[in-house]
Amino acid sequence: MKRNLAKYDDANLLQIMRDSNEQSNIAFSELYDRYAVKVRSFCNYMISSKDQVEDTFQETFIFFFRNITAGKDVTNTLGYLLSIARNLCLKYYRDKKSNVPYDGEAYFIDERNEYEQNEMLDIVVRSLDLLEDIYREAFVLREFEGLHYDEIAKVTNTTVTNAKSRVFRAHKQLIKVLDPYLKDLSKKY
Repeated sequence: MKRNLAKYDDANLLQIMRDSNEQSNIAFSELYDRYAVKVRSFCNYMISSKDQVEDTFQETFIFFFRNITAGKDVTNTLGYLLSIARNLCLKYYRDKKSNVPYDGEAYFIDERNEYEQNEMLDIVVRSLDLLEDIYREAFVLREFEGLHYDEIAKVTNTTVTNAKSRVFRAHKQLIKVLDPYLKDLSKKY
């Protein structure tokens, strides 16, 4: 008989997965339900290709399942999942850079959106692609995922000071990229 594992905390669910009993898949499903939205959101902001987002998202949970059932000790489930997703995103960009030449036209903004709010959000998301990987990653973790600087430092394997610096630099670079658009928008009103 299956029991409801929603009342268990992450540490207990991870232990159930490590024990490889009949409840392992149920424990994994519970953790998946808790963190899938955040992991998918992170992948979505890190990678612009929808197909690659889905592949990276699925690979993240496959690696997670394999590592936990193999006995990996994890103290921060979300941090560990985001670390896996981060590494897979970076691998995607490394492979992409070595296999596909840069096409500057890929960054032109499609202005066919009906509403300016959607247009602005689209521009911000596209502007993220122009940031260096380390800055985009820190920005997404802070602004879209809502992680604290100490959590960002753990996920990115850096210091808290460096995490703060990366987020600050990402903000500065985004302002620089968005400045022409914002000036044009202010002329309209």
